[in-house]
Amino acid sequence: MNELPYYRIPEPPKSMTATTVLLRLMDGLGFRYRWATEGLKAKDLEFQPCSTSMRVWELLAHIHRLLIVSEEFITGNEPEKVTPVSLDERRKKTLDAVVRIREALLELDDEYLENRMYSPPWDEREFPIWNLINGPLSDALTHVGQIASWRRINDNPILGARVFHGEPPQE
Repeated sequence: MNELPYYRIPEPPKSMTATTVLLRLMDGLGFRYRWATEGLKAKDLEFQPCSTSMRVWELLAHIHRLLIVSEEFITGNEPEKVTPVSLDERRKKTLDAVVRIREALLELDDEYLENRMYSPPWDEREFPIWNLINGPLSDALTHVGQIASWRRINDNPILGARVFHGEPPQE
């Protein structure tokens, strides 16, 4: 069960900077995603609480796309294509994106982030790092929460990971 990243949250950074705070936000997102998606069943993937919401499998692909945009925003690297895959592959690819963002942040400093501008494919303007936080990253966290909530509604609650402590469910 612990072959995927974020079985437990990594140790926090030794110092607090804008870059390490963003890094810890990514760690929290990765950990929450890991446990919100652990034990999903076929019935959960098709679940949607109302006709105007996405199904869980659509949320999973959307979260993956948000993280790919986030990675491109931070690194400037060409984004990977998000294609239909199995649940296990989706979880792995999404968590791998979080790990790549984490590793990139470990190499960056506050000055880089302060000066980094990004022009998303859907807008011709350039945006600073603030838009990454209030846009794709906040959106991804919201959708991870939706998955956790919808699983509860669908009678398959998430395992009891201790998110405050960053610890896996007690066995």
